[in-house]
Amino acid sequence: MPMQSPQDLFIHELSCMHAFEQQNVQMLQQMLQEVKDPTARQPIEHHLEETREQVTLLEQCFQSLGQQPQQVTVATAQGMKQDHDTFVKMQPSPELLTMYNLGAASKTEHLEVAAYRTLINMATVMGQKEIVRTLRQILNQEEDAVNELEAASRQLGRQQIPQLMKQVA
Repeated sequence: MPMQSPQDLFIHELSCMHAFEQQNVQMLQQMLQEVKDPTARQPIEHHLEETREQVTLLEQCFQSLGQQPQQVTVATAQGMKQDHDTFVKMQPSPELLTMYNLGAASKTEHLEVAAYRTLINMATVMGQKEIVRTLRQILNQEEDAVNELEAASRQLGRQQIPQLMKQVA
């Protein structure tokens, strides 16, 4: 399908985030299977709930536009999954895998924050006020998720890194 208008670009980018969030649901579910520490599990569980909601909110944006999400491949999401799977093959200890997963989840959220800011700017210029409100709601959730994940990572790091350093010394 040829890209002809700013709305075409917006629909494409919105479709990319829809696909990205769907993949994120799968990754967060996998992380929950891998992470046992309650400090790390809590923000991942919380964001999994929000991510499921975000998929629904994005679908509402498409309905507002009278569109369906396009079938798109999001190479970034695939690459992040490949990075995770490669790390798991290195057989990290549960503590290191937990630290890795918190960092990976935080990286994902930062990427999403940037993407939603771009979508909000586009929707604002296009005069899509209701969609802007919905995207701002998602953006706020993403920013909160970054803060939660980074706080858990700091707390876990303070607890586990000194112990892990002693083990290798």
